[in-house]
Amino acid sequence: MIYQLVTVPVTVSSTVSFPRMDPLVDRIIQSKSFGRSETYANLLRYLVACSAAGNPPKEVTIAVEILGKTNFDSSESSTVRVYMYKLRKKLADY
Repeated sequence: MIYQLVTVPVTVSSTVSFPRMDPLVDRIIQSKSFGRSETYANLLRYLVACSAAGNPPKEVTIAVEILGKTNFDSSESSTVRVYMYKLRKKLADY
């Protein structure tokens, strides 16, 4: 299987780093309804960066780069879909 990865800078510690994003994204991440999870913050930043670059986000990329999963198989794991569902709930609460 061939994967097309979106160019997103990643530090050695597997913590994803992103350029400064739109102030609205920062407000959402800092809001009480969003919580303090760095994972959800990185996921939101990644999705915004993909959207801004015109690149569709890939489930495998999210699993590996954002969630730190190795050997991810989307047919056997719903992890990314669960995180996306919970992110949508957090955004709706915001």
